Amino acid sequence: MARSAMQRDKKYRRKFDIEHTAKQLSLAKDEMVAQYAQTQAELQQLEDKARVMLGENDVPTIFYPSYLNFARQVWRLHKNFTGGTMEVEVKVILDKWVARKLDKKILEQLRFELFAVKEPD
Repeated sequence: MARSAMQRDKKYRRKFDIEHTAKQLSLAKDEMVAQYAQTQAELQQLEDKARVMLGENDVPTIFYPSYLNFARQVWRLHKNFTGGTMEVEVKVILDKWVARKLDKKILEQLRFELFAVKEPD
């Protein structure tokens, strides 16, 4: 059922009630911190795997931040998309980093080995 204008206004005004907002945050804080810690641990594992692959391909360390940024961007997409949509979105990101003069073969290797994403059809 749709909310009336009065209900919407009441909910909007509640956002400005400091006590209400503090209460809501305190209830969610522990879960938020745990989720953040889990996400950071997952991201660190991904970056460690990417660094190993970059080392195996003799990539100069000055380029590591760019390749890691590519991996982080694909990881972010990986959290939200699958299948054909994921493949197309990753191709867009891969093309962007190729335009920035990164090695396409290394980017493709990162894409496939870290995320199992193939080239779109």
